[in-house]
Amino acid sequence: MSASEEENTITAPATPVKSGKGSFSKINLIFLAVIAAVIIASVIVGAAGDAVARKAEYNRKISQPDYGNIAKIFERERVFQDDDPDYGVVEYFLTESPNYNETKRVEIKGLMLHSIGVEQTSAKKQADSYSGKDFRYAGVHGFIDSETGEFYHTLPWSQEAWHAGEDAGNYIAVEMCETEAGYYTDDYVLHVEDEEKAKFNAQTAYDAAVALFARLCVKYELDPLEDGAILSHREGALRGIATKHGDPDEYWENVGVDFTMDGFRQDVKHYMDNNIAAYMQYPRIRQVLKKYTFHEKA
Repeated sequence: MSASEEENTITAPATPVKSGKGSFSKINLIFLAVIAAVIIASVIVGAAGDAVARKAEYNRKISQPDYGNIAKIFERERVFQDDDPDYGVVEYFLTESPNYNETKRVEIKGLMLHSIGVEQTSAKKQADSYSGKDFRYAGVHGFIDSETGEFYHTLPWSQEAWHAGEDAGNYIAVEMCETEAGYYTDDYVLHVEDEEKAKFNAQTAYDAAVALFARLCVKYELDPLEDGAILSHREGALRGIATKHGDPDEYWENVGVDFTMDGFRQDVKHYMDNNIAAYMQYPRIRQVLKKYTFHEKA
């Protein structure tokens, strides 16, 4: 080709080669978005799996409560609400007494409230008077101190007590100590000399008995308002299932307080509703309380 031909030849402009940078960037973004979505999905699925596993483990623990470690259950769960967690209880089993050594386990039918019928406020002293090897006259599950409200637990709950005759053997028996602000005559009438002191002792024992009976109603799934679930010794006698005594009704009458057994049962129910509400709301706590009261297994 001649020079003139070269000059007259129109050279077509070269078609630019696309670098592919724009297309590649879009692909990268899509790819990264997909990877991010996969990672996020994996995290969500993993978290959901962990939540399911934790829920399964929690349900397993609920169905199999650690009865051997009740204190830690309450500490961990924080759902058992009670306005007097320091309610005084002293384990004071009378292991030398015939009532402790010669009686059988029974199925608990109800609870029976007594008062001791002597001028004594100390639960410990009254328990000690029942503790001898030859003391075969009576036995109860415990005594309430009328100065402090402490409960001296002297016999396992499910063991028969010699408190009101054979027909009352499947009732838990609790004795309230009385007052030293007066004296008994031979006709078993208490003559009060210091009314204020006597009423203080009666009130202290009454309040402690309400709290104790509420716990026992939870433990044995008793409705305190159901007929026969909670009786006084006198009510038991009127039903023909207990020996002929008038306590604690007569003691309250002699002291001049307006306590009645109907009122007592209502107070127990009120205490349960307001102080042991967890029993109704939390199955795990219900299982624990059914098994234990005051960390005592029997």
